[in-house]
Amino acid sequence: MFIDPGSGDNITGITVQPISDRIVVYKERSSYLVELSQIQVGNFYLLDPQYQAISTSVGCANQGTIATVENDTFYFGRDGLYVTGYEPNFLNIIRTNEVSARIRPYLDLLNNTDYDTANAFYVNNKYILSFPQRKEMIVYDRERGSFLGPWKMPWGISHMTKYVDSTGTEKWVIGSYANNQVYEFDAGINTDDGTAIVKTLRTKKTYFNDFTKLNIIKFFYILFRNIIGTTTVNIIVEDKDGSTSTVKSFTISGAETGGNTGWGMSQWGESAWGESDSTTATSSSEEITRWGPLFKQARLMQVEITSTDENSNFELLQIKVKTTEQASGVLSASQRV
Repeated sequence: MFIDPGSGDNITGITVQPISDRIVVYKERSSYLVELSQIQVGNFYLLDPQYQAISTSVGCANQGTIATVENDTFYFGRDGLYVTGYEPNFLNIIRTNEVSARIRPYLDLLNNTDYDTANAFYVNNKYILSFPQRKEMIVYDRERGSFLGPWKMPWGISHMTKYVDSTGTEKWVIGSYANNQVYEFDAGINTDDGTAIVKTLRTKKTYFNDFTKLNIIKFFYILFRNIIGTTTVNIIVEDKDGSTSTVKSFTISGAETGGNTGWGMSQWGESAWGESDSTTATSSSEEITRWGPLFKQARLMQVEITSTDENSNFELLQIKVKTTEQASGVLSASQRV
């Protein structure tokens, strides 16, 4: 079948329009609605496709930018972001409208490669459009009718898709433009990749209920759960003379396992989309306890917990200390007035 063969316009995308299941063919500068019917010739039935123009001036950059958004279809081309859908109250009339008028200054910065490599998907009521060479993403929030971004990424995203696993959890899968890495996102994942997200927790400075007295800190007890990577604990005290110092420091390491990542072997037929080795930090839901003796004289105490490695995290449940209160007169002479 030929669709407007004399236009010199190449086909860049094909999709099925929601509700009516009619085919929409996108070209670089136009789009067409295709309907399939049958005609009888003798004892045979022949497929008789018919097409009609939706727009002869606005087209699609590539197949990767086409996404079904509720009852409409969003697509991105050299004239901006457009939507193909049904005219209100007339379900048999297809129309196309521009969505991107408010971000034209940004679109003016794009080059030919940006249009050729752009890709998108629709999740969480948002149409997310990626420009992998620029390492940026533009987001259209359909609920609010507004744009977000541009989101700056550490690497370009060359492909995006979503699926629902056997547990009913929706997962988002993206492919890196820089290598063969594949990344998965869902509501239960809180890890970083490549760049460490430094996390620091400091407890309130504790006076042990009375700042006018010194205490002997005898023992400390700390209860953790879900240790991932490496977590460092520092116990800081203020001594009798008012000097602050770290009197105890230790680390807790979570388990790490080796594995494979990538798009998968023998799926794409090219080595560039094969497997690569990776190290994955794992955690356990079991509680982890650390304790130790201090026997330090102090007026106040503070606990600092940090995670500075890639993919590291922790869950702090409880901190307890055992102390012995000293007499009221056991204070620093330098602080006396």
